[in-house]
Amino acid sequence: MIDSFEVKPLRRNFREPFATATGTWRTRESIVVRVKYLDGHIGFGEVAPTLGFRGETISDAQRFLSIWEPQMEIPDYLPLCRAALGCADSSLWRTQTAFPKIKTAALLRSSEETNLPLNNVLKAKIGVGELGSEIATIENLLTRLPAGSRLRLDANGSLSRTEAKAWLDTFEGCSQIEFLEQPLAATDRNGLMGLAESNSLALALDESLLDIQIAEEFLADGWPGYFVFKPTLSRDWREMEIFLRNEPTRCVVSSVFESPFGFEAVLRVASMVETVAGIGVNTLFVEDNFSLHDMDIVLQPGTVDIPQLEELWLSI
Repeated sequence: MIDSFEVKPLRRNFREPFATATGTWRTRESIVVRVKYLDGHIGFGEVAPTLGFRGETISDAQRFLSIWEPQMEIPDYLPLCRAALGCADSSLWRTQTAFPKIKTAALLRSSEETNLPLNNVLKAKIGVGELGSEIATIENLLTRLPAGSRLRLDANGSLSRTEAKAWLDTFEGCSQIEFLEQPLAATDRNGLMGLAESNSLALALDESLLDIQIAEEFLADGWPGYFVFKPTLSRDWREMEIFLRNEPTRCVVSSVFESPFGFEAVLRVASMVETVAGIGVNTLFVEDNFSLHDMDIVLQPGTVDIPQLEELWLSI
């Protein structure tokens, strides 16, 4: 049972504009939810609207959360409020035992970066520029990868079927590429299945997975690739946790530029699976009072604990 419920808005600035196929990030606005339960434990959640993903605006979420009370039904058009409240209620905030350590992938600011991180897995955004030029840039990047490293390519659903085939044909059999993430729009389910079944290069779903039942449908249809989950955007937190535990070798946990409150929750979720987590994003922010988590190749969920988050909460 809930004892108290509070929300606070946050705004953080990126060090420099960060471009993806769905838009350019300059600031990150979110709403942090803090829930205290009658047994004394505390849980946090975060409403974090993300470019290219379905979800309410900050103002929509603020209006609803300002009147929300326990047992009040959350409308379908507010999936991020559902996600935040589901996160706050997760047993991950009650866990007393140590979480498994997780390996992290590094998100590149640009595919032309010269000083590459030493992470075993790197991630590059594609679908931002001209097709031929981007392919050439990635080919060059592969020659500069640290020995033994792998690359994830994320198109954010921006490619046509023809463009996706060009990427797959170019890098067919390339062991340095772990997977091509969401090459086609989430609405093109037949196209995604067709590409996955006809190419040896692994594909991953991301934007397609906001509703857990869609992930279950892809699984039932024989999807051979990976499932990338952004817990902060998952409207049914409990069902997402179940899916992750059932598919630990094919589920990848990814972050969406959360504050330390949401980021710590994502870290804890990432400890459920065996894949490298796509959460190396905090270095993209300007250094500020919210820089609680150190970024490293291996992270320990729970290092930033609830007392530290409580202290940060009181400072906002």
